[in-house]
Amino acid sequence: MLVATQDTVTPTAIALPAFDDAVAPKELLMIEGRHNMAYHECFETRVSAARDWFVRQLTEGS
Repeated sequence: MLVATQDTVTPTAIALPAFDDAVAPKELLMIEGRHNMAYHECFETRVSAARDWFVRQLTEGS
């Protein structure tokens, strides 16, 4: 789950408890900034983290 620290669309106070309630496998990536930063300034970080997570999940136990 990607959570922006200053997100006003999906506030951190809502996102973090949702992450805690989610079942594994899960991973949390916090970025400094607002909601739209995940789509622009942090694009490479977000995409790399998602790719790495999926690769780990799909290759575990192979």
